[in-house]
Amino acid sequence: MNPRKINFSYYIIAPIFLATLVFGVLVNVNLDKLESVFYDYGVLLAKQEKSSLKEFIFVEINQESSDYLGDYYPFSNKIIYTSLKNIIASEPKSIIYLPELDSFNTEDEGYLRKINNILTKFRKKGGEVFLKQKIDSWGVGEVPDELKEINFYPSILHQDDNIFGEDKITRRALISISGNETLELKISKLLNSRINSSAFRGAYYNNLADANFVLFKYSDNIINKHNLKKIPFYKTIGQNLALKSIRGQHVVVGTSFKSNSDDFKIVPGGQKVSRNELIVEIATSLANGETIKILSRK
Repeated sequence: MNPRKINFSYYIIAPIFLATLVFGVLVNVNLDKLESVFYDYGVLLAKQEKSSLKEFIFVEINQESSDYLGDYYPFSNKIIYTSLKNIIASEPKSIIYLPELDSFNTEDEGYLRKINNILTKFRKKGGEVFLKQKIDSWGVGEVPDELKEINFYPSILHQDDNIFGEDKITRRALISISGNETLELKISKLLNSRINSSAFRGAYYNNLADANFVLFKYSDNIINKHNLKKIPFYKTIGQNLALKSIRGQHVVVGTSFKSNSDDFKIVPGGQKVSRNELIVEIATSLANGETIKILSRK
């Protein structure tokens, strides 16, 4: 049995944190901002690797794919159908499809029904399908009639705009909203069926949002982009060798256009990370019970 390595940096940080906290109370410093600094520093210092991220492969809809296909995004449902059909033929464990699916004409409606059919067959054979349901200031988005047999789950990546660090960094996960479990929580339950969502360390309810949140731990894989498997979307259209890497993996399909700021979020350290990767990061943290309790202010 290998002896456990002691991380002496924690023995340095803890006293500094406590001393700073006491000083902050005495001089009336904003404790939320203070705590956010130590949260970020702890994440960057830990350099934690997540083996569970190796089970995911990211199919990126980006400018490279748009140029290759000679089409502007959003692509037609015919292209989406072809991609999903090839992904399913490659025998993944699950498909997590994040872009919005809709129809703009009669042909698109027909391909939405075809998408519904292949995803339904995939589920009947034991595969799992997760589709993202849009949330905005108007509420939860509508699901197309043609896809109502498929599971849609709400998802929104929270930014600390006017609370905590007030710096637009994503530090907390949305677990549920208006009584509905989020996409991230559903994916985490796929990874760990024993999860008790009411027992997450540090989970809290926000009455105004009618939602449950929790701070989550980051991994070095996401912060520094280590060991993440990616393929461009266009390689799923034809019979490409890259499709072989999909077998037995959780496949995440999402947009990643550098020109679209909404495709990326800021993480501790100031880096911008793809929202596709961040959704999986949250899900794996929840699955591993890697959440954080905020210090009580009461």
